[in-house]
Formats: sequence, C-alpha cells, structure tokens
Amino acid sequence: MKALLATTAALTALSVLPASALATDQCDRVASPGSDTAQQLLDSLRPGETGCLHGGTYSSSWGNVLYPRRGGEQGAPLTLRSYPGERARLVGIIDIRHGSDYVTLSGLDIEGTAEDGANTIKIYSRGVVLEESDITNAWRGRSCLILGNNEGGGQAVAPIVRGNTFHECGNPENGNQDHGVYAANVLDGEIVDNLFYNSAAYTIQLYPNAQRTRFAHNVVDGSGRSVRGGIVFGGDNRFASGDNVVERNVIVNAATAAITSYWEGPVGTGNLARDNCVWGSRGDDISQEWGFTAVANRVARPLFASRGTRDYRLGPDSECLHTVGYDTLARRFGAFTRRKSFRVPLRIVARRPRVSAHRVRLEFRLQGVRAGTARVIIRRHGRGRVRTLRVRAKRRVLVHPRLRPGSYRAWAQVRDTSRDRTVRSKRVRFRVSSPQRKL
Repeated sequence: MKALLATTAALTALSVLPASALATDQCDRVASPGSDTAQQLLDSLRPGETGCLHGGTYSSSWGNVLYPRRGGEQGAPLTLRSYPGERARLVGIIDIRHGSDYVTLSGLDIEGTAEDGANTIKIYSRGVVLEESDITNAWRGRSCLILGNNEGGGQAVAPIVRGNTFHECGNPENGNQDHGVYAANVLDGEIVDNLFYNSAAYTIQLYPNAQRTRFAHNVVDGSGRSVRGGIVFGGDNRFASGDNVVERNVIVNAATAAITSYWEGPVGTGNLARDNCVWGSRGDDISQEWGFTAVANRVARPLFASRGTRDYRLGPDSECLHTVGYDTLARRFGAFTRRKSFRVPLRIVARRPRVSAHRVRLEFRLQGVRAGTARVIIRRHGRGRVRTLRVRAKRRVLVHPRLRPGSYRAWAQVRDTSRDRTVRSKRVRFRVSSPQRKL
C-alpha cells in the first residue's frame, strides 16, 4: 500500500510540471517502470491528456497490463505513449472494452503472454488508435490483435491501426487459428502503413463480421512458419464480411494465396482487392474471386532492400512502386537508395585447386570488385557446403580440410546484394583420390 501511495503521489507531482520541464512533446503525467504502473498512469488521465512511460518494462500483478476503466472523448482521447526519446515495453494483455472509447496507444513495445489463451490486444470499443508500436507475442499463441467479438465482447468501431510492426504472432501449432490481426467484429476500421511478418496463420482475417474496413499500404511477408500468410475475406454461418477494401499493399511469400476468401454460410458482398503487388505465393497469388472482386493487382518482385534483415523498403527499380503508390517503410525509416556494388568490367579468375593429403586449397582472384558478397561453394554428387565471404580485397583463399574421395566442383559467385542476384560466376573442377588425413 505504501508503494502504491508513493507511486500515485509521484504521478500527481509530475503532472503539475510545466511542459518546458518535461520535453518538447507534451506529457501531462509520467511514470517509471514497475508492476501495474502503466495501469495507474492510464487511470490518472483525463480526456485530452497524455501519459508518458519512461523506457523499461511494465508488467501486471493481476493479468492485464492495461485495462482502461474509462475512456476519452471524440477529439480528446486518453493517450498513453513512450516518453520522448525512450521506449517502454508492456508485457501482458491489453483489454480495451466497451465504454473505454477514444484511447490512443502510441510508440510502445507490446509483448503478449497468451495468458489463459487471450489475444494480445483486444479492442471492443470506439475510436481506439494503435500506432507506431512493435507488437508480438513471441509465438506464444492467439492473435496479436483482435478487433471486436461476436460472442459477448462487442464491436470495434472506427479503430485506427497505423505505422506498427506485427511479428511472431500466434502459435504455429494452433494451425490456422492465430493471426496478426483478427478482424472479427469491426466497423469502419483503418489498418494502414503497417509491417507484418511471421504470422502463424493469416496476416489479417476479415472474418466473420468485418464491415467497411480498409487494409491499405501495408507490407506483408507471409514467411517463417506460417500456414497461411496472406489475407482472407470470410464469414461463418451467421455473418458475412462486406464492403471491405484491401488496396495498395505489398504481399509476398504467402504459404497459400496472397488474397483469398472463405465462406461457411452467406457470401459477403462489396469486398474489393485492388492495386496490390503480390509475389512468391505458394498457391494462387489471388484466388478465385468468390465474395470479392480483384482489380488492377500486379505480380512482381518487390526488390526489398534486405529481406533477411527485415529491411522491407522497396528498391528504386521495384515495379511494385507503380502499383502501391508509395514506399510504406521508406516513409518510416527513410528512403532506400541502391548501393552501386561493382565497378565494371568484373572478372573472376579461379586458380587450379591444390590438393594434398591433408587439405584442398582454393584461390579465387576477384578483379574490379568494389563492394558486395562473394560466395564460394564446394559440391560433390549434389551435396554442398557453402561459405559466404565479404569482398574487401582483390582475392580470397578458401582452405577446406579433409574432403572425402571423389570428384568435386567449386565455384565463386559474386552477388549484387541490393538486387539479390548473381552477376558473375566462375567454376573449377578437382578430384580427391584418397582419404585426407588430419594435420
């Protein structure tokens, strides 16, 4: 009790500090890390006020890390955000129920615990804004965000979900049950300018009762352990999603179709998928139009800056730019300019391998290389061992000890990493006659 009173007193004292004593961006009240302090800060706010959380981890002693007991007003929301220049991490479940309208969560790191099988963020109210946050549940299970519920939770009305990153949402062992966003009972939603990757099932499931919701200018990578990866319009035996728009998204590597539909009963109407750029789906890029209309979508490689490091900015030569209108991630992190990786002409000279009783010595001379990646590969009977070398000098030597007897091929490849393609290659052959011994 003393700790709680001390925290409350600290919040009250800080709330009266002039704005100039805090930061350029307004913080009406401020809290530091601790159990239940994020909840206490939110409870202390009045409509139109902003509460700021200093960097660190915030948890809960009773289940939900945030459970707003009241809301703001239209044009005067309750806002909870990280303190300017810092990053607050909320661990637990966020439950925004009917009656807690006009709440804004901004610039937070949110990690769900899937406690009692709960979705990470539950929105069942009006005018909630979720923005500029990093959201995951680290494969623990259930969806990262659920918008509304037809089984007693209520409808999410006019939620705005913008500028966030959703990743590792749901448990792949649950099959197609866990999603990045589960739009179950939502009206007039706006889901824009987000990045999604590693969703266990669908990136967004517009099912079963999503109405007049727009999913636009998002980047979707259906990679990893996903069993779906893309976007679905759908309905159950009672409801059918309708008048939803999926437009100007980049959707790649879906485990099934990039955009599809599924109807258990009535078929939805007015659903539209237009001006999306899709690539690399294992099924159809866009499935048969059943309950939705597909218009002016493009199949093209997006030429990401570096998908391996989750840099999903589009290369300047990406055909997707013509379709989606602007580069979503470049707006958040700055434009990507392709690095000129090579001078020309480029030659790869491979010297004849030297094979001894102990090792094989391979030497490749790379001329004209300014920057990039050289990859040296040794392969025997379709089996290979790969080593990647960063090119900094004009030649590289690879020593490979103790190969088994047999015929081998070795080759060097130089790749233009900004465009993810091999630009030059040189191959040599050699033979190991007898088992090589340890040195």
